Amino acid sequence: MRNTKSGNLASQLSTLTASDKKRSKSSESTKTVDKYGLYDENTFKSLLSAERKRTERTSRSFVLSLVDVRGLWDEFGKDGIGRSAEMMDTLVEALHRRSRDIDIKGWYRQDKLIGIIYPETDKGIQPVLEGKLKDALVETIGDHFHSHVGVTWYGFPNEPGSWDGHASKEAPAFYPEAAGGAGTSLRAVLTRVLDIVGSLTGIIAFFPLFVVIPLLIKLTSKGPVFFRQQRVGAGGKRFTLMKFRSMRISAKENMHKEFVKNFIRGESSEEAQEKKGVYKITDDPRVTLIGKLLRKTSLDELPQFFNVLRGDMSLVGPRPAIPYEVDEYRLWHRRRLFEGKPGITGRWQVEGRSSASFDEMVRMDLQYLERGNLWSYIKFIIKTPLALLTMRGAY
Repeated sequence: MRNTKSGNLASQLSTLTASDKKRSKSSESTKTVDKYGLYDENTFKSLLSAERKRTERTSRSFVLSLVDVRGLWDEFGKDGIGRSAEMMDTLVEALHRRSRDIDIKGWYRQDKLIGIIYPETDKGIQPVLEGKLKDALVETIGDHFHSHVGVTWYGFPNEPGSWDGHASKEAPAFYPEAAGGAGTSLRAVLTRVLDIVGSLTGIIAFFPLFVVIPLLIKLTSKGPVFFRQQRVGAGGKRFTLMKFRSMRISAKENMHKEFVKNFIRGESSEEAQEKKGVYKITDDPRVTLIGKLLRKTSLDELPQFFNVLRGDMSLVGPRPAIPYEVDEYRLWHRRRLFEGKPGITGRWQVEGRSSASFDEMVRMDLQYLERGNLWSYIKFIIKTPLALLTMRGAY
């Protein structure tokens, strides 16, 4: 049995279909390769994003290894740049020799981290790849210098049920577009400035409601004024979202958990089907009298201006995910967690407003995150008051 298993692994490692060869050669001829035979950082990250998106649709796993060469540069830098370049040539030659033709090699972080993408590779094969790469490093560089090169391995997708609202440490590695380039960074800075100005303006403009609403909540029901709940923000990090409390303090979340699970899976209750797919439960018995008004007008979300001010959220972005819903996500749904901050408003809130299917909602989020600009940011802010006044899809 042992020999058979090894043979199967060897067979999987050596298999290279005609289509794989064609894809590999096509990529080589159209992408930027440096003097070491590695794709530059931008090209490699584009290829990594494309491989991840393919897996999101096909569920065919792949493995990513990151080789940290900073210690190697530091060590051989003592002997001059020529010696450093020579050792880098030797290292890259070893990486090429110990990997398959279909494996994609390039800079994950320019001159610091070399990335290798192993397409259509599951975790059963990963130990074999680890052994081959380790042997190549020791053989080429030697035991002494092997300590200056670090290798980290990641598998995509994660095991089912491994999230529970927390991104694993490896998850961000597969979303390099979330870090962005210079243009995206400029947009992020400008957006953050507008978020601060907008949230402060909102707090000041709605200050009378920050006085009246707490009084109404206290007069009509027992419990705290604010509702605090853990949500999943940018990069899969948790934060505490604030709302004006609209439910009774004895309300249990099991009802909503089950509803959300079915809704994401496209198996919503009869009520949700009749409403053409709503993310909120209509006629929720847990909601207080004043809470119904707050929810209908979305005034319960006013405290989220403080979340924006703290940097947990943006004025415009995807709806903040609840931890227990994230484990129900399909692979492609997770992109909404890594490509931008959650927001108070967004395309879904303006155009869908609780009346779109979950898949449609995620597509709206991704279209904004991937194609949006400052004008679309401003446009959705301008359109939000009209959506609130019509109260379409509000419950």
